[in-house]
Amino acid sequence: MGEEVFFRNRNGHKLWGEFSGNPAPDGPLVVLAHGLAQQSEHPIITGLEQALNGEGIATVRFDFAGHGKSEGDFADTTLSGGVEDTVLVLRVLKEIGYQHLGFAGFSYGGAVGLRVAAQYPLKAAALVSAVPDYKEPIKRYVRFTQGSKAFANWQETGMGDYVVDPTVVERETRPLRFSFYTDAEQQVFTPEHAQQLQCPVHLIHGRRDPLVRAAQIEALQGKPRITLDVIPGADHSYSNGTRDQMMQSAVGFLMKYLKPS
Repeated sequence: MGEEVFFRNRNGHKLWGEFSGNPAPDGPLVVLAHGLAQQSEHPIITGLEQALNGEGIATVRFDFAGHGKSEGDFADTTLSGGVEDTVLVLRVLKEIGYQHLGFAGFSYGGAVGLRVAAQYPLKAAALVSAVPDYKEPIKRYVRFTQGSKAFANWQETGMGDYVVDPTVVERETRPLRFSFYTDAEQQVFTPEHAQQLQCPVHLIHGRRDPLVRAAQIEALQGKPRITLDVIPGADHSYSNGTRDQMMQSAVGFLMKYLKPS
């Protein structure tokens, strides 16, 4: 068990987090961010935590508002809200003395990290299955999990059911407002936005990701401060024997900037 830490976001919600790996203000610290409708105990996040700690890099993983052990209503989740939560966490960490901050995020957490890296001076960011443009992936996911008319119904009523994990037999759903989509329309990260990045960013993506097409990531190829690692055969969650390769890519990149030899 690590050391618990709490943050208070601008809406007054208490965000839960946990330090691990013997953090010290004069050493590197990586903030870990999870996916949509997940929590910081997701295997990809805890796997990154263990791998980074094993290399002598401390971590702090936290739950976004409305997720896991944090306060708030999942229905109110937006991409811009996740960015605000993350910038708050980073600012608090800097205020209490941590100066060498990195970031690693998965899926929604990766999407958040891409926007954060354009407005906050991190040392480096490793983003796994990130989403530059949420519009088509969220439409595709809603229609895939709930039928062809589900997106139109969500738009009409303003509230829909988000399927947490479509791979399990007994599906869990959570209400999610249509404001998630309208906010995402305003949060598209284009190749031109790469000019705003304030740190090196490493994008790791599965060639066979059925949710976020690899072409979205490849559109950022060659842009300033961005490197890509598109893994053949990998899906969105690296569930088909490619997770170790993804972990090595993310941890190796972060070590380069946070713990150079």
